[in-house]
Order: sequence, then structure tokens, then C-alpha cells
Amino acid sequence: MNLVRRAIVCGSCGQSSEQIQTNSGGESGAPDLDTRPNGLVRSTIAFWMQRCPHCGYCAGDISSIHEQAADLIASEAYQKQLNDARFPAKACEFLAHALILDQVGQYADAGWTCLHAAWVCDDNGGNGQAAARGRAMEYWRKAKLAGEDFAEPELEHALATDLLRRMGRFEDALINCNQALDAEEPLPDLIEHLLRFEKTLIQRQDTGTYRLSDLPAFQS
Repeated sequence: MNLVRRAIVCGSCGQSSEQIQTNSGGESGAPDLDTRPNGLVRSTIAFWMQRCPHCGYCAGDISSIHEQAADLIASEAYQKQLNDARFPAKACEFLAHALILDQVGQYADAGWTCLHAAWVCDDNGGNGQAAARGRAMEYWRKAKLAGEDFAEPELEHALATDLLRRMGRFEDALINCNQALDAEEPLPDLIEHLLRFEKTLIQRQDTGTYRLSDLPAFQS
């Protein structure tokens, strides 16, 4: 992994800090059922989010900030999220950035950012993962109400099913899964196989992490 250290001037407070960036790490192998990539890129998640040590602004690139979010950084809600001991520190950065995305109306991206926080939780013993996935679901529902898709239409049910199962919300996961499988529109083969695999996992109340390569249809 090639790490590069750069001095970045914060777009929120104007102070400079050293940030670590990576420009390597390709994806290889099958992703997780919730789209988390495999290979080297999987291990770079610690560098997906920058944090200003002076004001706490978190973003993929802190050199700029949306004008509608400028006042949010100093707010009690933002700072409380940034220091929430229920989550790993890096997960807090993703969750804090989701508040910014929510502020500017980018609800789908806010949901994905919370899912990334859940992945950080997964890598750190699992504490907070259910709450982070729950927030992802809340933002995605908000996105749909605003007429915004958070993934390809046929993938949305599969993603929601996986998040609900990982949270241990098996009844909700099964309802969501069955709605997709029983829909009049035919599903792409991959999505149908994925949902039927999810249904098996739900029925045995399995909250584990699985990859597309674990689907029986793709095993020799």
C-alpha cells in the first residue's frame, strides 16, 4: 500500500494539518453481499475519511466544504457524534460526515457513508455496527421519499435485506426479501440467487458476513 502524507488546509477552519492518502489497493475477488470490496482496497478504509484535528471537520477531502454545512461543524449534534464512544473513532468520522451530507440533502450518499461506518465497526469487534446500519437504512428511506435511488433498483432490496439481517432484524429482513422475490418484474439471476441465499441465512438467524462467492449457485 502506497501512503502519501500531505499538508491540507481545512475548508472549514482554515488551519493546516497532515493527512494520509493512499493511491493504491485494487479490488480483487468477490465483494461482500453489501458490496464491501475485497482485496487491498478493503484495507484502505482507514484512509477514506479525513478529519481536521483543529475543528473536527470530516470529509473525503477536507480542503473544501459545502456552504450549507459550514455552520454544522461547531454544532452540539455534530461534535457529539464525532466523540460518540459507542463507535470506533474512525466510524465516528464517517457518521459525522453523514450529518453533513444530510444537511445538504445528499441522503443516498449519507446512507452509504453510514454503511462504511458499519464496516469500520465490523473490523473493530462489531460494536456499533447495528446502529450504523440502521442509520444507513434511515437515510436511504429518506432518499427514496425524496425521489432519489441509492443503488440500481434491482439491487436496493438486496442491500436492504442484507443490512436488516446483519442487524438481527430477521422478521423485517424476511419481509423485505419476500417482497423482492414475489414482485411481478423478473429479477436478474444474480439478484435472485443473492436474495434466496439471504433468505436461507435469515431463516437460520445468521448475522455473519458473506461474499458473493459464498452463493451456492456460484460454487463448483
